[in-house]
Amino acid sequence: MNIPRSIVIDLLPLYLAGEVSQETRELVEQYLQTDPEIAVLADKSVIELPRDVPIPLTQEEEMKPSTMPSVLFSGVL
Repeated sequence: MNIPRSIVIDLLPLYLAGEVSQETRELVEQYLQTDPEIAVLADKSVIELPRDVPIPLTQEEEMKPSTMPSVLFSGVL
């Protein structure tokens, strides 16, 4: 199957994010074996993100207990 280069380029973000089907992944991988320029682009686009990054919160941003009274809702059937 001959896949246009532009389609593979369009699919790269989804492919790199792991959001494509098995069949699409295989097609993209087959194409990357035939186009070294796009293969390099794909390799350079892979970014390993740290998983445990602490996010500092200001005092205003910290979660605080709600001051609203608890309300019970009852449904009418």
